[in-house]
Amino acid sequence: MTEIWGHRGASVEAPENTLLAFARAARAGAAGIELDVHLLADGTPLVIHDETFDRTTTGTGPVHAAHLEQVTRWRAQGDPPQPIPTLAEVLQLLGPGDLTINIELKTDAVTQPGLAEACLRLVDDAGLHERVWWSSFNRYTLRDLRALAPTARIGLLTHGPVDWEWARDFALQAVHPEHILVTPVLMEQARRHNMRVHAWTVNDPQRQRQLIDLGVDAIITDNPRAALELVGRE
Repeated sequence: MTEIWGHRGASVEAPENTLLAFARAARAGAAGIELDVHLLADGTPLVIHDETFDRTTTGTGPVHAAHLEQVTRWRAQGDPPQPIPTLAEVLQLLGPGDLTINIELKTDAVTQPGLAEACLRLVDDAGLHERVWWSSFNRYTLRDLRALAPTARIGLLTHGPVDWEWARDFALQAVHPEHILVTPVLMEQARRHNMRVHAWTVNDPQRQRQLIDLGVDAIITDNPRAALELVGRE
């Protein structure tokens, strides 16, 4: 059965990438949540999507130049405003449950040496290694992650054609394509290479139904509650 993962949590119900958004995705019955991580200047993995604070928070400036002491004074914008969580806080919240946790390492625009290692340390300390999927658009980040954690479950994010030869040589376990790329041909190729398919970001019910019929392993959506209602009707 196709799993439903909350994109940055239940981001239609609460500010994205916040503890409230993740809690609401869990309460809705989502099988997993997707989140984004950057590294602060002091080495703290922070859960936020953009390279700057400007769009989603009351703060401003580059994420990688800020310190946690600054960040605690800011809030994620939305209704209601929320604290900007660290990865450690998210893992503490989700640890008692059984949700899959997809951690996207945000190194496609800004190189962040040490991000993968810092996140891995937190996941290992929390004992959540077997519940985590790791993803990134950056192949070099995934390579470094695999060197640090040979048994990590890794998915390549892509909004273009999949390099199946690289994926096979890397022993990739999943591909995370933009949903418009998911076709019967892509699904056949993924199955031939024994890889899961986690499609993002899918909010249209008709497209969700198409992806379910194609047999994708997970749909990543801003509105997991509505997607779960659709799955329940299938």
